[in-house]
Amino acid sequence: MKPLLIAMSVAVLGLFGTAYAQPLDDIDTAVIEYDGSLASVQVTWNNDDAVSYYEVGCVSCVPNFSQNTSDNEIVLADITSLENGLAVLYVIAYHDDSDMVTVKQVMLNLH
Repeated sequence: MKPLLIAMSVAVLGLFGTAYAQPLDDIDTAVIEYDGSLASVQVTWNNDDAVSYYEVGCVSCVPNFSQNTSDNEIVLADITSLENGLAVLYVIAYHDDSDMVTVKQVMLNLH
């Protein structure tokens, strides 16, 4: 029975390869400046060598906007919140061929 279990384990590991941390597992935000209506926010995330660039944007901003970077941090200016005080941001990680790897939504309380 043990040889069968070992063979199944090797087959499963062969299917999935080596496990690594996923892109955007750890996203942090810091409000750099806030005047009561507009904020500057620094967004940082874990580095992943398999990702070629990131798109970071603001959904709660009018108009919505996004910026691209190949770094693992960005500062967004002119961030506005919804009426409830929450700013809605997102980070998208892209692979070399411009395919999305993962997307994360970030809610930030500006009040």
